[in-house]
Amino acid sequence: MTKTTQSVFDVRMFEYEKELKDLYYELYADNSYYSADEKYHDLIKLMKHFSKDRKSKFEKADLDNPDWFHRNDIVGTTLYVDLFSDNLAGFINHIPYFKELGINFIHFMPILEGRPGKRRRIRGQEL
Repeated sequence: MTKTTQSVFDVRMFEYEKELKDLYYELYADNSYYSADEKYHDLIKLMKHFSKDRKSKFEKADLDNPDWFHRNDIVGTTLYVDLFSDNLAGFINHIPYFKELGINFIHFMPILEGRPGKRRRIRGQEL
């Protein structure tokens, strides 16, 4: 990690942490499964940890456009690949549908295998 990388992270956190914290607590403060305070601090630790290995092209992009995350031209969704197709390769056939909806960013779930003995449930049905 370079001093520049750390200082970019620290400067950006100083500038945007209140906004991040406000948005985080708006979503998770009433969660009865875990402490929002503890998870928020875990999130910040992870962000700081992963900033150490951040590629220089992404650091440059942050410096060139520091408010990129405020853009309103990115519309995203999260979805389970296996509910649309058998695998990621088969998902390609569904891209026109998402383009029609105006979605230009997709976070796929699950990318990793689930823990042994843990099954995913949707609407009360085990998958």
